[in-house]
Amino acid sequence: MTTTVGAPTTFDLGPAQALSCRECGHQIPLAPEFACAECFGPLEVAYSFGRIRREDIEAGPKSIWRYRDLLPVPSDVDSHPNTQPGL
Repeated sequence: MTTTVGAPTTFDLGPAQALSCRECGHQIPLAPEFACAECFGPLEVAYSFGRIRREDIEAGPKSIWRYRDLLPVPSDVDSHPNTQPGL
C-alpha cells in the first residue's frame, strides 16, 4: 500500500487522463500506483483520444512520432531536444 503526502501531482501525458480500476471503475489521477484503493483491483491507464483520423497519422513523419497523438507523452514533447531518438 502506498501513502500519498499532500495533493497528487498532475502529469501531462497527452491522451493519458487517469488511472482506472478494471474491477470497480474507480478513477484516480495519474500516479505511480498499481492497485485500486477502493477494492484493490488492478489499475490501467484511461485515455481520452478525441478525434484522430487515420489520414492525420499517415500524413505524419515516417517515424514513431506519427503516432504522437496516441502516445502517453507530454503535450510539449516537440520542445524537448531529443524528439528523434536513434538518429
